Order: sequence, then structure tokens, then C-alpha cells
Amino acid sequence: MNSQPTPVPVVAAALDHPPTLMGHRRLVRRRQLELLAVICVPVSALVAALRYPASDWLISIAAVTGVLAVTVAPLAAIGLASTTRSRRILRHYPWRAFTCTLLEPLGEGHELHIALRSDQGREVRLQPIPFRCNVLRHAKGHPDTIWFAGDLECGGVVSPVGGHYPVRVIRYPRNTALSLLGTDSGALTEKAGLARNGKYRRLSY
Repeated sequence: MNSQPTPVPVVAAALDHPPTLMGHRRLVRRRQLELLAVICVPVSALVAALRYPASDWLISIAAVTGVLAVTVAPLAAIGLASTTRSRRILRHYPWRAFTCTLLEPLGEGHELHIALRSDQGREVRLQPIPFRCNVLRHAKGHPDTIWFAGDLECGGVVSPVGGHYPVRVIRYPRNTALSLLGTDSGALTEKAGLARNGKYRRLSY
């Protein structure tokens, strides 16, 4: 089986590919707007409640939005941090094409994950993080192929063919962690933030 069933851009790093750079920037803007909305809505409600203290409904709205913000804001911040880690990976690894299968969750509490198959017949499962994401929903014309940038032993970034929708992934299951083999590989994975002190990072958002 060919590990590159469709052409990939001939670039030193995935982020040098213009559609990938644009796709990453769109994702960063979306994450920034999500975090801004989570912060601004409760603050606006609180300001309105303080300005019109007699309005019980404003006080109730401020309280509810405040509670929601405490819950949602950390998730929005994690999502934004994940895009930063994705950029670091995309700056160091080129795209590679793999045949793939989207594996649905087995039940409640199970995660969506993607199975990549190499030319040696090896299957590696990757899990989108920090949120469940059907990456192949954005595939156009290549539903059985996905682009991957990173190290298959611990994870990286995937995108539908074209590089326009980069998504952070980690090795499935989460507790996968192996010793690095080879000085060159170790140096690259550490530069990309996938390893630390010669060990693959167990979980890196």
C-alpha cells in the first residue's frame, strides 16, 4: 500500500503551504472570538446589573452568564492554546498523505478517532483534541485520504487533502508514550513540542 495515495505539497514544512497557513489563521481567529465572547458576555451583563440594580432580571442574567463563563472560559482557552501547539508542529513537519478510516465512538464517553495506515501495513490511531471533531466531514473528493504532519508515535496535526482544515491530534489511546529513537528524530520532535527530555509527551494540547 502506498503511504502517499495523493500528492502533497513539496515544502519543507506544512505551514509553508498557503492553504494550510490560511486555514490555521482562520482557526486562530475563531478561537480568539470564542474566548472573547465568553469573557465579554458575562462582563457586559455584570456592568448592566450594576448600572440598573433594581432590575432583578439583569442580576439573574449576570449570575447565570457568570457561572457559564467560569465553566466555558477554560475550554475556550485550551482551544486557543491548542492552535498555538498546532502552529509549532506545522512549522517543523511537512504534510504526508495516508489512507485513513474514521472510527466512530463505541458508545457514550468514547472518543472519535482516525486510523491511519502506512505502506508497511501498520495502523496508527489518532484522536482529535481538545474537542471531538469529524475532520473528514470537510474532505472534498478524497474521503479515504488524510494529510498528517507530525510523529506517528505521539501525534501531530491532520487535515483533509488540501491542508485547509488543520486539526490537532494525539496518539490513541492517550497513555501511549515511548522512548525516542534516533538523535535526529528526537531533536525534531522536541523542536515541535511533541517531546521533552528525550521522551514523547503523554498528552500535549
